[in-house]
Amino acid sequence: MAQSPYEAVAPYLSLGRVLLLSCAGWIVFKILQALYNISPLHPLSKVPGPKLTAATYWPEFYHDVILTGRFTHEIKKMHDEYGPIVRINPHETHCADMAFADEIYAIGGRKRDKPIHQINGSAVGTTNGFGTPDHDLHRSRRVPVARFFSRAMIARLEGDLHDLVQKLCDKLLAEGSKATEGEGKKKEPFDIAHAYSCFTSDAIFSYSFGEPLGLLSRDAWTPNFREATLAVLKPVFIFRFFPFLIATSRMGKHLVPYLPPDAALLIRTLQIDIPSRVYKTKHDLDAGISYDRPTVFGDLLQSELDESEKNPERLADEAVAVVGAGTETTSWALAVITFHLLSQPAIMDKLRAELLTVVDDPRHLPAWTVLEKLPYLGAVIQEGLRLSYGVSSRSARTPTEEDLVYRGEWNKKPMELVLPRGYAIGMSAAITHHDESIFPDSYSYIPERWLDEKNEFRKDVAHGMMAFSKGSRACLGKNLALCELHLALAALVLRVMPHMRLVDTTQEDIAYDHDMFVPMAKSGSRGVKVLVDTRINQDAPSTIRPQCTPFLSHDTILLQAGEPARALPEPSIGGSALCLCGTWNDDLDPRLGIITPVGLPLGIITTSSIFLFFSLLFAGIRSHVRWQDRVFGWDDGLMVAGTIAHVASVSVGIAGQLTGIGTRDVHLNQWRFEESMKIHTVWLLAYSLAMTLIKASICITLRRIAEAKRSLRIVVWILLAITLVSFIAAFVGTAVQCIPFEAHWRPYLVDQGDAWCAPTVIFIVLGYIATVCTIVTDAALVVVPGMLLWKTQMKMQAKLQVMGLMSFASLASLITVVRIPYVQKYGGLKDRHYWCAMIVFCSIIESSIGIIASSFPSVRRFVRRLRNNGTDPTENNYQPNTDDIITFGGGGGGSGGASSKQQGRGSKTTRSAFHNPTDVGISLTTVKGRTHGEKWERLNDGDSDKRDLLRKESVKGIRAQYTYTVEVEEDTDGSMDARSKPRRSLE
Repeated sequence: MAQSPYEAVAPYLSLGRVLLLSCAGWIVFKILQALYNISPLHPLSKVPGPKLTAATYWPEFYHDVILTGRFTHEIKKMHDEYGPIVRINPHETHCADMAFADEIYAIGGRKRDKPIHQINGSAVGTTNGFGTPDHDLHRSRRVPVARFFSRAMIARLEGDLHDLVQKLCDKLLAEGSKATEGEGKKKEPFDIAHAYSCFTSDAIFSYSFGEPLGLLSRDAWTPNFREATLAVLKPVFIFRFFPFLIATSRMGKHLVPYLPPDAALLIRTLQIDIPSRVYKTKHDLDAGISYDRPTVFGDLLQSELDESEKNPERLADEAVAVVGAGTETTSWALAVITFHLLSQPAIMDKLRAELLTVVDDPRHLPAWTVLEKLPYLGAVIQEGLRLSYGVSSRSARTPTEEDLVYRGEWNKKPMELVLPRGYAIGMSAAITHHDESIFPDSYSYIPERWLDEKNEFRKDVAHGMMAFSKGSRACLGKNLALCELHLALAALVLRVMPHMRLVDTTQEDIAYDHDMFVPMAKSGSRGVKVLVDTRINQDAPSTIRPQCTPFLSHDTILLQAGEPARALPEPSIGGSALCLCGTWNDDLDPRLGIITPVGLPLGIITTSSIFLFFSLLFAGIRSHVRWQDRVFGWDDGLMVAGTIAHVASVSVGIAGQLTGIGTRDVHLNQWRFEESMKIHTVWLLAYSLAMTLIKASICITLRRIAEAKRSLRIVVWILLAITLVSFIAAFVGTAVQCIPFEAHWRPYLVDQGDAWCAPTVIFIVLGYIATVCTIVTDAALVVVPGMLLWKTQMKMQAKLQVMGLMSFASLASLITVVRIPYVQKYGGLKDRHYWCAMIVFCSIIESSIGIIASSFPSVRRFVRRLRNNGTDPTENNYQPNTDDIITFGGGGGGSGGASSKQQGRGSKTTRSAFHNPTDVGISLTTVKGRTHGEKWERLNDGDSDKRDLLRKESVKGIRAQYTYTVEVEEDTDGSMDARSKPRRSLE
């Protein structure tokens, strides 16, 4: 009977083969896809740009996910090299020419979809207007929401905004009066962006839902939406590449009781309070209850939207998008404007003079329609919006019914490109707002650029503004944002800013550095720190911290705005200046000691404790199994020592979190500063020792496994040497960087001439060297076993399982890569203790993964024994003979040799115990070989298998590269005859 096609291929369709073929097929598909993307057959093949970005999304992934939101900088470099139109990924182009903006962001009947790749990066989903891909569906959803944010509706509800503006000013001035009343006490500066976040959050809620959140009614500026929003936005680029993870963001409402106050407030508001308000409004309307004051929910429920679009869950998503877009972008614009006004008194004086022409009483401001006619106020706001960017991530559109033709100039030569329909093209505010042809000296704050000689608004400059995007999908909350900015800025300039000054703030704290959907300053920025004191007048100097100053004392050196900077002597420290990166707060109570962990320190302590528990569990099981099997070796001893050092490292790391590591400078007094740095220095030494012992253990294990592979043995020895060199560089470098040792945490000893310290850059270089060595060894310690594993005679399913375990070990390399950006923080001025915590966090996880991954085989063996009442079914349970010689076939049966049945007169072929004629006993699955000195070494111990590694010159018995067919014949008289014949193995 003929076999069916399925029966013919069934023997080849094992799980392992299917998975292997699937992986291989996927890799081949991706390679072919990349080749197609850069081939002339691709519709975007004529668009200039790097071949790698045209072939794959990996460059975007690297710059946005690994480096965190830095792909915009890479796009800028592409434009500098290739021209105004560049290809930034396989299916998207980017434009840097504002003259082409009206084609990209078309209006009217010219359809423009939003690419799903961009929507995924905003994490808002596709059920709201902001995240709707289709042009027509977006238009139907936008109309009723846009009507609610029209100028007419704002004029109707503007009174609530006036009340909130005055409430903001009253609260800020109350901060100043506290400083006045506190005799002999200094008022602690605060981030003005937090205050503005409270205002804009209350404003958008009051306007949209009829009542504010009440953030301005609280005693402090926290909790607020700012820090929580920035935390929520961190994974947006991961969502862009792994959109299935977006669903996890909805789990936040179940974690509210366990979150920090800021995060809990945001999640509760977005995922609990807003949906509840939607359901309540719908219930009231269904019951015939009407509201005198319009709300966004009421308008949407009573609009002409299709009934399917009025689903409460979708309307809640719509409201969440409105709130998210209407808070942090506006509050950050206010913070940027505040910084520039306080650092440039001439601009503020000019603005104040203009405001006084229309404002009689700053407590009762005129309407927005009056304020928006003031040209200089408008110029100040527009320049602030230009340098705060709005949404800084690129904003792309997909023309669906027409090809776009770009005609421009590059290198003084005309160029023309046809951009096919169906492919996205976008622009970035962070790039176009620095187009020197539109905004000369674009990084400077110059409001005058927006006005012509007649003091009228320049439309040519306004055309270059992208803060609210453009076209049919432009920001629908633009009018509300401008109203808030005009009202708030007028009141602040007249009531509060005369009593406000900058503290510990530089241009670096507000300059764009990277994206997280919204613009972010350089990591470590503490925001726009201000101090409000009613004793200060408008002529008081601002206090600004320099970017990095040579260390003279622990106090931050203050530069007076408007005065020449004092010359600062640089102490000689080994031929170069030692830059102090991190200070403590003299205003903090010096008696404060241990810190109650919250936020980052709490997260690190919790995660480290969990990883420590599993490290001890796995290492303990490994040691137990290896000792019980009498195969405990040098590698196991080193792993035990490494685990002990790891326990010390984690304990010291946790102690550092309790004394100041992971805490910003403003919360550190002198004791916390010194104690935490002392503990951190000790932690560096403990971590270096632990990681070296763990990797040395893994190297020795690999060396044992790779006994017969000379080339691999050499590689393992090289890896061991790199590990030791890395340890010496890190350990010795840390130990002798400062002499005496206490100068590590008491840098003022250097200024007093009582200590010597090497330049900080040397320590950073040593950190990079150690990190590179770690990445190399981590990767190699996964690759080498993989090479051995691939040639091992085992089922493909088992190989894939082991490969899965090894891929877990490779996470250590990924963690090390994540740690790289934080090494540079040792050379930063701000919040060094805070950023050191990330190094501690990554390092503890790295060493924990090393312990856990290397113990997996023994743990697996242990679990098998538990399931089988203390025995491992994969072992051969043999019984030694009277001469303690292990025999073939004794109790195990099993596999490992082959027998053939031969029929002969007076004899029969049977499987029976065969006494090994050599002096070395061998079982079919577990081999023991006797080494010199009558010591026994187990060759198949669960972690490794050296049955094929016995060398001819050292032992007798089964030899490398040979297998044996053993035939046992039993004569009729019961005598035994055994013959063996060697044959070449597949190796």
